[in-house]
Amino acid sequence: MNIFEITIQRKLGATWPIVVEGRRSGVLPVRVTGQLFLDETRLLAAVEPQAYGQLLGEGLFREGVRDAFTRALGAADDGLHVLLFVEDDGAKSWRWERLCAPMDGDWSFLALDQRTPFSLYLPSAVDRLFPPIGRRDLQALIIAASPSGLSQYGLAHFDVTGAVDCVRAAMDGIPHEALAPVDQVRMQWVRPPWANWRDASPPRPSPCFISSAMVSSSTAAERPCSFWRERTAGWSR
Repeated sequence: MNIFEITIQRKLGATWPIVVEGRRSGVLPVRVTGQLFLDETRLLAAVEPQAYGQLLGEGLFREGVRDAFTRALGAADDGLHVLLFVEDDGAKSWRWERLCAPMDGDWSFLALDQRTPFSLYLPSAVDRLFPPIGRRDLQALIIAASPSGLSQYGLAHFDVTGAVDCVRAAMDGIPHEALAPVDQVRMQWVRPPWANWRDASPPRPSPCFISSAMVSSSTAAERPCSFWRERTAGWSR
């Protein structure tokens, strides 16, 4: 898959310098520089995700950067992997997952278009190649909770058993464990390796989970999800 890597450098005056590198198999990399022009007041005032993402895109995909993206997308028969690295600390807090790009005569979400897999990217200082991970290499931990008394926090209860069954069905053969307060789900406490450091016997090994699925009540879709669990001494979040 072709790669289109965008680096937004630290702010310089009123703009942010941009460096773009396009890579294709068998072709020398293409490097383009530009400037990110953006009114932060307008951006923070944008409520709709589409409007927010378009403002980001209009500031980013300008002139040479826009032309380089259009050429790279047109030449990518099997998709264009867009990598975004944000160096500027202030710009890191922006909702880059909403970034839109000029495609098919309109502004479209990069993350929702099958032609442009989109990732927020952190370059590694280690120059090593790692083997790909397949389904047989995965293990998952499912955590679900719908404790009593949620109404006082403005939260709604849900069917824990049904939610866990749904996630388990989606695993489609991936080995997994579940942590949930229902009879149908086997409880598993994943202990840290230092849990028995006071014991004379060595600690019991704990499973290593590469992925996890968490199901809980959340106050709003636009806010980060909070996981609530009930304890004898009170609540923990």
